[in-house]
Amino acid sequence: MIPTGPGEAPSAFLVLRVSPVAPLPAPGDSSGTVRVTVINQGPADVFGVDVGFCQDNISLPFAVSGEIPGGCQAPQVGQFCFDSAGPDFGLGAVQANHSQSCLLRLTAPQPITHPLHFPIVIHGSYADANGAIVVNSNPGFDAAELFLALGPPAAPAFGLSQVGVVALIFLLGAIGCHSAGATGRRKSGIDTLH
Repeated sequence: MIPTGPGEAPSAFLVLRVSPVAPLPAPGDSSGTVRVTVINQGPADVFGVDVGFCQDNISLPFAVSGEIPGGCQAPQVGQFCFDSAGPDFGLGAVQANHSQSCLLRLTAPQPITHPLHFPIVIHGSYADANGAIVVNSNPGFDAAELFLALGPPAAPAFGLSQVGVVALIFLLGAIGCHSAGATGRRKSGIDTLH
């Protein structure tokens, strides 16, 4: 735990990251999977880490589900929103100097044509091993975005038709015959000089 003064709440240093999981959505797809990771860069274990965001001022552009293998669990505490709750998930305990991650399935109401984003933050009343409420002393890195975007376009495949393969074989054969003939003429010319 990061040292604190007398009577101060213990501090943690938590970082939130979101990354896409392959396979990335292709044209015509409306869903994709992301990995949500909380990194505990502090010296103490932290329990009850939740992530989410309220929809008070922003609408969620896709459905979010943790009901997949490796999916995020229900939040331990839940978030407090003025108007409308947004996605809210728990990662449980995050050991000191380790990370904890889980998967979320994002599904848009129609095929993806442009990137869709929604913010999430680390929230909740998480505690240390003694049950003391922990204050995250890293507010600059406790937010990220859930995002749903198309993967890069597939590279065009290089292929030859059967006619192309036959033509390439004849071309390589002709080059080989021409090279062999030139080498044979040079050898015979050298032989006649001796």
